[in-house]
Amino acid sequence: MDRRLRRSALSSSLRGLAPRLDASSFGYMPTPDSIPGLRRGPVVPPQTLSQPPPESADSMHLCFYGAEGQGPHFLYEVPSLTPIATVITAFAAGSAAVNGQDDFSQRLAIRTSRLNQRLPCRIQQVDPGHLTLKFLQPVSDSDLVFIGELFLEDRAFHSGLSYYHHHWDSGREKDILSPVRREQRLCLRWE
Repeated sequence: MDRRLRRSALSSSLRGLAPRLDASSFGYMPTPDSIPGLRRGPVVPPQTLSQPPPESADSMHLCFYGAEGQGPHFLYEVPSLTPIATVITAFAAGSAAVNGQDDFSQRLAIRTSRLNQRLPCRIQQVDPGHLTLKFLQPVSDSDLVFIGELFLEDRAFHSGLSYYHHHWDSGREKDILSPVRREQRLCLRWE
């Protein structure tokens, strides 16, 4: 068999395996300690979590609030080039509501990365029960449709939008995600 054909056949057979292989397949799940350059600051009081995190004194870092498991929230700084997906999986965002779905944080990270490519954002808060993203540019009607497509179709992701379901005023707002445009942030909660 020609060398190129063998390589192509091998590549084709491996391509089918790729989506099933991830860090959890090898018994490794990232943790905050595995994020290069991550700095943990002081404990953050619960009443502070509703406010945006402060700006980092280092222009090459971004700040966010994060917690591992049910532990306290801390102020974290991460290098500004750190992918959002890395932080989401390391803090197991969304895992509080999806027992038995080891890949949920990874699937959330993929969807959030797609969102970040279209509508740049930063993490404000991340923990197993929360993910709050702050958008860096105005959210348009087509952006709301895109967010809806990402998070409303899958039941587990849809449940993360419970905050909007409970606070939606259908008499005043045409879309359940209208607060996303008004607040320029997306709050996902699984509790």
